[in-house]
Amino acid sequence: MMNQAGAKRDAFCDPGMGRKMKRWTALIDDMVAGHWINPETGKPGRVPYKSVVIAETLDGREAELVTSVGIKGRVGVVCDQRTREVMGSRVAKALLAAHNSGISGVETIVLDDPHADEAHVDALRERTAHVDALVAVGSGTINDLCKYVTATDGRDYCVFGTAPSMNGYTSTTASITLTNGLKVSKPAHAPLGVFIDLSVNAAVPTYLVASGFGDCLARSVAQFDWWLSHRMLDTLYTELPFRLEREDEQELMARAPDLAKGGIEAIGLEHHRLDLAVDEIAHGIADFQLLGAETKIVHGAPLSIGDRQSHGGGDRISHFPGAGVAAQVFRQMLAFGNGLVDRGLHALGGCGRLWGR
Repeated sequence: MMNQAGAKRDAFCDPGMGRKMKRWTALIDDMVAGHWINPETGKPGRVPYKSVVIAETLDGREAELVTSVGIKGRVGVVCDQRTREVMGSRVAKALLAAHNSGISGVETIVLDDPHADEAHVDALRERTAHVDALVAVGSGTINDLCKYVTATDGRDYCVFGTAPSMNGYTSTTASITLTNGLKVSKPAHAPLGVFIDLSVNAAVPTYLVASGFGDCLARSVAQFDWWLSHRMLDTLYTELPFRLEREDEQELMARAPDLAKGGIEAIGLEHHRLDLAVDEIAHGIADFQLLGAETKIVHGAPLSIGDRQSHGGGDRISHFPGAGVAAQVFRQMLAFGNGLVDRGLHALGGCGRLWGR
């Protein structure tokens, strides 16, 4: 029987990238099915969602995907003007036409210039109070709004992602801006399903693709930050999530030029990397427990540069700028070298590998 690493290599491309990927969700599917065994615990890895589907097109499969994760009753399709045009209307039409599916009604809720803040959370909760479940059609802002609203009132939701702009589709947190202007990551829940139509995602503006790529590049700083917390405060640390990501990361770097061109293969691989949720898979750790300095910096950025959404639907700021600032802070900590810092950095001779050296 093929081992896990061999199966993963077969599921993706060879080093020369001459073969097409068989499944963009290869490792994710194994985890959903309970086939992947955590080497640190000897137990199957857990995932907070029922299904992740990444395909070149999902045209004609929308209702099947929504009902496959158990969503039924009265459904609200939540989108904005742009995402309604690219996919929202299609999803709503498919759900309306689905007979004997358990869906009893469909309403399209179009948000006008949405922001993932407390005011819009309250407004969306009020506008959707009469439906049983939400179907988000969008990226960061719409996903976070639907995620947080349904998490706080006990309803289910799924999402049709429209841009590879961030790594929060499968997470159990939502980035919400408080009334004082500070963006924070609030505990929420994962969607029942994440559905990615690559023909839609490959057609988005390049800055959205770059935003998601920036989230991927922030891995090394996020890993160092977590390791630093472990050394200084004796918090949990494991390299397993990063080992799971490493092969995808190297392949994604090799395909970076294709991302800028909207290449389907590259966008599919980027989504696989963004949607894996390895922190919770590897150790059952909620995302909000692992949020690093780069996330805090990005969340605080609107306070100093104005209110520009960080992810999806007008999103411009990825975690990468925050990672750059955090890296500079860490370098200065290394130079400072006294007191509590010494305790955390005592073993610096061995951390070069954490930075991919």
